[in-house]
Amino acid sequence: AAERISECSYYILHIQQEFRDYCRIISGNYSVEKELCDICEGVKFFSDAARPILNNKGIMLVSEAPQNPMYAFINRKAIRQALSAIVLNSAEHSKPGGKIEIKLEETARTIKISVHDNGSGMDEETLAHCMEPLFSGKMASGNRQPLGLGLTLARYYVQDCGGRIKIKSFEKKATRVEIILPKPKELPTGEVHSAPRPLAGYDDTEMRIAFAPIL
Repeated sequence: AAERISECSYYILHIQQEFRDYCRIISGNYSVEKELCDICEGVKFFSDAARPILNNKGIMLVSEAPQNPMYAFINRKAIRQALSAIVLNSAEHSKPGGKIEIKLEETARTIKISVHDNGSGMDEETLAHCMEPLFSGKMASGNRQPLGLGLTLARYYVQDCGGRIKIKSFEKKATRVEIILPKPKELPTGEVHSAPRPLAGYDDTEMRIAFAPIL
């Protein structure tokens, strides 16, 4: 009973956080401060924190990131929340035995974080509306009903960091979501750093709130 109460508390916090951020965005009061960050290290830390939660749901999380750093001017929390929302959406539409892959790629001008799953996919209508506020597609059974703001907020978080989101989906087969971030034209001398957040409290609290609908 105590465990169930704890899970419900995380779910309430999850809904409060989504609704608070959405209200700030539509009122024009949401803004982020950007700093130079190593996307590779951030993705590795996120994957390490999210993997145990997804494993408990029978979903495999695979992360592929190069050893060399990839720098971009972002708000670390905003990108982490966007990535959490996208992976959560994949998990909500996956069944036990499913697989989610996170991959990092780099071009001359961009850094791309792709999230690919082998879940239920989306039909054309759902794909066309999936990033609209309060829109919720069908989920795999056993998950709590979402607020319908996850992908909407992910788009805002990424846009505020100067990036964009692309989604491709094949019904009953797979979905691929890409976060595309611009690379800085020059890396300022003295500002190149990764400054990764320690995982203490990150996977235990923040991640449980982020993934509360599938706990």
